[in-house]
Amino acid sequence: VGVDLDEQFLGIARVEFKRRSVPNFSLIRASATNLPFMDEFFDVVTCFLVLPHVPNDKDALAELARVLKKGGTLAISGHGSGFPLRYVKRLKFKPLLMYLWSLIYAVTGKKLIRNTLQNYKNVCHDLAEMGFVVDGITLSRKSFGLVETYRIKASKGE
Repeated sequence: VGVDLDEQFLGIARVEFKRRSVPNFSLIRASATNLPFMDEFFDVVTCFLVLPHVPNDKDALAELARVLKKGGTLAISGHGSGFPLRYVKRLKFKPLLMYLWSLIYAVTGKKLIRNTLQNYKNVCHDLAEMGFVVDGITLSRKSFGLVETYRIKASKGE
């Protein structure tokens, strides 16, 4: 089962799944903060590079927790503070905007635009508050020693 808010991405996924002969797939247009599934529906939930794009990280994490069975596994990835630095070599203005938006989000809790950067420690803290146990963290430190991407594996408490 795949979920995305953007019908265009769902269309791309449908074509790829059919091309690769993926059996029994279902793709649904929905928001990460309002998933159309019953409580404790899935054994495993993945959320790759979604948090930078949702209005509120905690709302999305709470919704992922809701649809995950007790004892289930949650896998999340996101952009760390080193992510936009790769644009610096291309002399783009985007890195400065991403840092500005992320600073505003950190101070106010409001996202003004997509592509905010997450502090993986804050994500882990939010998960712990929701009763998750973080089983593993993988960090990619590629840009000037800063985390470019993070991956978190967590288990939902029984």
